[in-house]
Amino acid sequence: MMETILTVLDKPVLDSADKAVGAYVGDKVKLMCKSTGYPKPVVTWTFEREGTRAPATATDGIYVSKNGASIVIQSMAPEYQGRYVCKATNYLGEASRTIDLAISTCQPTFTMR
Repeated sequence: MMETILTVLDKPVLDSADKAVGAYVGDKVKLMCKSTGYPKPVVTWTFEREGTRAPATATDGIYVSKNGASIVIQSMAPEYQGRYVCKATNYLGEASRTIDLAISTCQPTFTMR
């Protein structure tokens, strides 16, 4: 008996993720961009701030996972505040998601009485 294999092609789809993330200065921040599709989508990140746009690539303090599914900021600082756009692409199409990252410069303090 002969087997038949059916391959279903699918354009990229992104999971529902946070649209806004807040962090205090010094916090470790992880932004996620999980995608599905076949063939497997290629995920890229873009950083937008004050009207400029640049690829969000690994630099001092920022790490991009090998598959592009996440960005990790080791220690939140004002220069990392802005809009991050992840885009998943395969030859059938693309999907994108925007995550706004904002900071607070002071953490709450508590006093013992």
